[in-house]
Amino acid sequence: MIYHKSSYNGNDDKLYLHFIGDLHKGHRAYDERIIKQRLKEVKEYNDAGYPNRILLMGDLVEAATKTSVGAGVYETTMSPSDQMDSIADLFYPYKEYIDGCIIGNHEQRIYKDTSIDIMKLFARDLGIKYLRYTGVVNYSWNKRSYTVCIWHGKGGGATTGSAFNNLEKMARTVETDIYAMGHVHKLGHFSRIIKHVDTRNGKLLNKPQLFVLTGSALRYDESYADMKNLVPPKLGFPILKLDGRPKHPKKVTYYE
Repeated sequence: MIYHKSSYNGNDDKLYLHFIGDLHKGHRAYDERIIKQRLKEVKEYNDAGYPNRILLMGDLVEAATKTSVGAGVYETTMSPSDQMDSIADLFYPYKEYIDGCIIGNHEQRIYKDTSIDIMKLFARDLGIKYLRYTGVVNYSWNKRSYTVCIWHGKGGGATTGSAFNNLEKMARTVETDIYAMGHVHKLGHFSRIIKHVDTRNGKLLNKPQLFVLTGSALRYDESYADMKNLVPPKLGFPILKLDGRPKHPKKVTYYE
């Protein structure tokens, strides 16, 4: 698990956080229009003075190999090498807004077969923080702090309940304000309250925690979901608004 502090250091009243992953660049069902539109919006809002930050959730490329499970190697539109070149070109103009990336199980295929970590190379090319398997990213400004734990995820997510169960398990290993997981190609969120022990002031405080599934850019037809007869997912990626107003309670608002 790797800790990283965002480079954002402004004094804005709010900050927007985008989770982007499970693109599967190179798969024939990959929908590039969705990610290009989101990146365009991120740049436009930053240019207008509204801070928008990005966390990359893994499975940016399909990365099918001859040893991959299933017939993925025959369902791609470009080689893994070209996939990585293309995805690096896609994100390079937005690198200043990216606060970190993690590896997904599809990039892990290349590492397993060759020992080459293509996400590490991607992060090095863009000059962004590589958080490997699990990252905790801190956003601190206006005398407040939000912590975000990101993990690509694993296991089945055929139902929303099973996906949420895996997501909630993230809280077993580290205490943060927000937990985000990809892998299951679903959009969704839930929240809970835990008791936080404030030993400095001798109090038990209510600590809200938000759990987020981070979506995908893989169309249903001719995809994994189609093959397994799963419910067609809503494409896209979630946005969180982090409240940075001084003297106001911390607050996180979820958008799709």
